[in-house]
Amino acid sequence: MPFHFELYTDRPVLINIFEEHLEPEEIPAMVDELNAWLARLDHKVYYINVLGTTHLSLGDVMQGVQLAARGDASPLHHPNIIETLVITADPFILMAARTINSYVFGNVKLKTFTTLDEALSYIDAKNASSVTLE
Repeated sequence: MPFHFELYTDRPVLINIFEEHLEPEEIPAMVDELNAWLARLDHKVYYINVLGTTHLSLGDVMQGVQLAARGDASPLHHPNIIETLVITADPFILMAARTINSYVFGNVKLKTFTTLDEALSYIDAKNASSVTLE
């Protein structure tokens, strides 16, 4: 598969790393694997997609969004996802990713970043601000 999932042990993060171009026929398998990961979790996570040099067509993006953000088995609306983050430098993918935070796709909580370090810093800041002192 041109992607693999990793669960961080030091942060509430599930990461999906794209290693090469994702073919449209592989998208359903990726969504199924994401759903399996989410079902096994006993805590909430930030779901990060690291697209690297992956370039997606408009059709690829729309198919992925339809499977991930709409329908009964929509992983991006799974209760174990705090927020979805997309890491890419591709301007087209950045633009497309920003559009799924709309009514049409169920107002998915999604942020875009150009590096993984930026995304992890964002998560660390969010987690630090949510700590309550007794």
